[in-house]
Amino acid sequence: MKKSTKTLLSESLTNLLKTKSLDDITVSEVVSGSGVSRMTFYYHFKNLNELVDWSFSKRLGESFSVLTETDSWQDGIEEIFKFFLDRRDIMLNIFHSSNGIHFDVYLENAIEPVILQDMEKRDPYKNLPSDNLNFIVRFATHAIIGFLLDWIREGMKRRPDEVIKQLANIFSVTTRYLADEISTGSLEK
Repeated sequence: MKKSTKTLLSESLTNLLKTKSLDDITVSEVVSGSGVSRMTFYYHFKNLNELVDWSFSKRLGESFSVLTETDSWQDGIEEIFKFFLDRRDIMLNIFHSSNGIHFDVYLENAIEPVILQDMEKRDPYKNLPSDNLNFIVRFATHAIIGFLLDWIREGMKRRPDEVIKQLANIFSVTTRYLADEISTGSLEK
């Protein structure tokens, strides 16, 4: 099957990101590695950042589409950590660039459904009104994103399962507390 032009450009960018910071990559290098013309690049993308955004969205979408099929939120989040770890050099070269993309936007779209699905199955969350449950899910999602971004910033040195275990302990206590306080009316969201 013939690859689309966008896919060829994305693959060329990915190959360059294995060894170079996004700051050091040019459109000329991307088109040279893809076999398409510079004019074709600009037909599909306004600039390099738009290609990065498209590539990242596509890869995350493909990789994270099965996250809600995991047994627990921990399994789903661990898959996200593994996704980044399997592409460590590429992710660090994007993350540490001055014009890099904002991982948090993509992560929020991947993590929130995993957390929501898991909480909807469990006491004390399943009986909460949806706006209260969504408040807790957003809180937990942002906490997980914060941990994940710190892990990336620190060079992904810790094993994902160690970070997930730490997250699980904090997550369990904090979200149960919030659910209990919201249920009793002690905490207004």
